Amino acid sequence: MARAWVAAIADPGTVHSAEAWIRSGDGTWSHRRFDYCDLADTPLGVVLLGITTLQSGTAAPPETPERSAHDPAHWSILRLGPLGGIMRAEGTLAELYGRTADELVGQNGLDLVHPDDHEALLDAWADVVEHDSPGRSLRQRVMHLDGTSTWVLASIGRPDSDGTITIHDLDISDQLAAEEALRSSELRVRSIASEIPVSVFVCDQDGRFDFTNDACHALVGDSETIVDVLGGFDSTWATMLETTQRDGNAEASVETDDGRILRIRCQHPLPDGTVSGVIDDVTTSTRWRVEASRDALTGLSSRSAISNELARRIADGQRSTIAFVDLDGFKRVNDDYGHDEGDRVLALVGEALQALVRDGDQVGRWGGDEFILLLDELPHPAQHDLRRRIDEAMAACGAGGASAGFTSLHADLDVRAHIDRADRAMYEDKRASQL
Repeated sequence: MARAWVAAIADPGTVHSAEAWIRSGDGTWSHRRFDYCDLADTPLGVVLLGITTLQSGTAAPPETPERSAHDPAHWSILRLGPLGGIMRAEGTLAELYGRTADELVGQNGLDLVHPDDHEALLDAWADVVEHDSPGRSLRQRVMHLDGTSTWVLASIGRPDSDGTITIHDLDISDQLAAEEALRSSELRVRSIASEIPVSVFVCDQDGRFDFTNDACHALVGDSETIVDVLGGFDSTWATMLETTQRDGNAEASVETDDGRILRIRCQHPLPDGTVSGVIDDVTTSTRWRVEASRDALTGLSSRSAISNELARRIADGQRSTIAFVDLDGFKRVNDDYGHDEGDRVLALVGEALQALVRDGDQVGRWGGDEFILLLDELPHPAQHDLRRRIDEAMAACGAGGASAGFTSLHADLDVRAHIDRADRAMYEDKRASQL
């Protein structure tokens, strides 16, 4: 139980448990669990949250198994006077220091610490004493009588009214060895990954690259995030991440500003939350060029195709109207009926929107439940009529309502600025409908 107590001190805010057999007054034994937690932001320190009886009325406890390599490591609790002298000591002292409690009492606690760690310990001690800190923890080495040292997590408690301080040392040498082995393993994997010709990347859930091998760097250049590779739009990455978490993988094809077609494939998130994947340059493949221009679910124009068409209209000065359509309450369809039904509804929405426009207009899926309509210029009365017909069409295909925002093409704005203007208009429409 003492090891659980020390572990709680080393990990404030987390409950640590220990099990023990307790003998009752009638001679029977009970198997109980003790739950400890360090309330780091209060003067209480470690508290016993509860005791749970797992088994009772046993004539004798089972034989205690030998301590395994996975049990908590060596520990100590040292009570020090205001000047650092050890007043009391308990724990696995022989294993940590090569001394008994009697041999430690009267020594200065600083003498047990590796000389190179003295300064850090004194700084932590001063912080606790001078600033009334609730406590400090630091990694340091303690010295064994035979001259060897052991890494410990030292937790310095708040001073008592008489100036005495309690320091808890927990052996973390196994933990540090495991961390070093993990770092070495990761370095080996990354070294191998850097040499293979496949473009490999690892990124966090916000899309920031954590690792790109040489082949991948050749494709993405100095891009810092997968979002940059996807054209700078967060929603595409959000959709890919959601699909990866749900289905175990996701894939998207995009056309870059320089005309390349990149296919991006992601795998299920790793245990640490990062996402790995590969990027292929499929520019020379007609199949991928077609797929990059079409949304796989709805058959509408893809985001990159819509962006390219809008850029063309801006360059040509073609008088146009841009409509941004967002489904209202579509999340409920997925939540209530599942993603397969949601995909079916999105496909129906695509067909319905395509049926509303004229020859020469272009409809695309921007991402998720968002759609873009590139239209030959529409006057305001015609925009209002199209807005009404969008609502009717969405209701007919089971998508519920929709919000729509319109903006006109301006020669002095780029693609992103036009999309942002239409997006803002759509949110104004959404707010107005909620009044």
